[in-house]
Amino acid sequence: MEKQHSKINTENKKEIGEIKAKIYDFSCDLSQRISDFQNLNKTCYQKIDELEKKISEKVGVESDKIKSELNAFVLKKSFLTEINNLSLGIAVLKESFLTEINNLSLGIAAVNQTLDTDRAKSKEIENKYKAEISKLNKIINEIGKEITDMAKTISYIDDVNQIESKLPSSIKKNAKIDAKTNPLEKSQPMQNISSYSPREKTSLSNSQMALEINTAAEECSNSKHNTGYHLSECPKTIVLIALKNILTKEMAYKESFIAIME
Repeated sequence: MEKQHSKINTENKKEIGEIKAKIYDFSCDLSQRISDFQNLNKTCYQKIDELEKKISEKVGVESDKIKSELNAFVLKKSFLTEINNLSLGIAVLKESFLTEINNLSLGIAAVNQTLDTDRAKSKEIENKYKAEISKLNKIINEIGKEITDMAKTISYIDDVNQIESKLPSSIKKNAKIDAKTNPLEKSQPMQNISSYSPREKTSLSNSQMALEINTAAEECSNSKHNTGYHLSECPKTIVLIALKNILTKEMAYKESFIAIME
């Protein structure tokens, strides 16, 4: 019985030893596992820290990116607002510019109308000026004709000088004029021009010259400068007085002409 108990004890001890060995192995294994777990846990924490750091960095970058995009959006919105305001300003400026262009066009039209009026007035003045020039040219032509007539008269005076030099000695400058036969009397104005020679008729064909000679003859008959010649002898003095009167009038006419030209 004791053997049986001893055997049982031995077996029990053996089993207990085996159990203790198993427990020890399990304890060692558990310790190793706990150590591995602790290491793993430490590694996990490190990984978690690294991940958190990366997440934080990434979140920071993304946050900065989001902020940048947000600022860009705000700036874009502000820019669009400015563009809109600028468009409105351009529209107002365009309307004002078109108004100014319209006013300028009206001003140009008014200026053109004024220029047309001025051109019409200038044309009228030009036509009037041409008419005056035509009148002046006509006057100049008349003066030229009268100068030609005077040149003929001067030529006639030279002929008178020759005639006077050939007069007979019985005719003197101090001879008395017979009032009965004197053709210088007012009652007998120059009515004997037809008795002159053809050359004398040509020289005295001008009515103004004939009138001046007639007047000069009357002046000679009533003044102290009586030459004693009959009109039929056509003295030089009468012709010179007539020429002097004509030249005096021509000078006055010339002064009036110069005044008109100025």
